[in-house]
Amino acid sequence: MSDITRCMICHRPLTDETSVRMGVGSDCRAKMVRRGWSFPKPRFRVEQGHSVLIGFTGKVEAPEGDFSPEKTEEIIRKIEKRLKGKSDDHN
Repeated sequence: MSDITRCMICHRPLTDETSVRMGVGSDCRAKMVRRGWSFPKPRFRVEQGHSVLIGFTGKVEAPEGDFSPEKTEEIIRKIEKRLKGKSDDHN
């Protein structure tokens, strides 16, 4: 399994499309939200009876002091790149 399908926080496999696109698993996102982080909300559309992820609304925001400023910026930068369809996780 490549790094692109693993959580950038805990490195566990990502199992749903939203987590894969964001690069952070739902468990880690939930823990980070409890600490004050906010993440873009997924948007879906129904096509032929199935929900399809079409994008995200909002942005990644972090509270001060959760991680070092460098680590916080790195996490935000990686998530934003992945949401735009670019990833530097394999470098």
